[in-house]
Amino acid sequence: MNYDPNDPTRVTLSLYAPGKSFVYVIGDFTNWEVDPAYFMYRDAPRPDSVHWWITIEGLTPGQEYAFQYFIDGELRLADLFAHKVLDPWHDPFIPSSTYPNLKPYPTGKTEDRGRAATRRATVPVAGDRLRTAARARAGHLRIAHS
Repeated sequence: MNYDPNDPTRVTLSLYAPGKSFVYVIGDFTNWEVDPAYFMYRDAPRPDSVHWWITIEGLTPGQEYAFQYFIDGELRLADLFAHKVLDPWHDPFIPSSTYPNLKPYPTGKTEDRGRAATRRATVPVAGDRLRTAARARAGHLRIAHS
């Protein structure tokens, strides 16, 4: 995740995922639904070096957002480099005295097959790359960062 130092309402997400056909980001900002506006761009300098990225705008600075990557209409994945991950299996056992105001996992909105990452909105850095023309099948994505 990259924050735009000139605009605290923008963030750029990047996922290294060679061999994948398409990726969406889903989360609080999409109501955990696949939205064509959150179809990620593909940057592939080589077949074994494929990065998917998207710049998200209009975020509220300081607000925590949860999200996942939805890959090939089958896999929901938290951001590997997230500072905070929402976990449906372990979070319920964390007392509020240990972690006050813990953001809840979005049960019923995304599958409990993976964890979600969270981040506080700050700012993203974008590049000028063409969006792939690939069309996505149904699917979801969830990651949250803090």
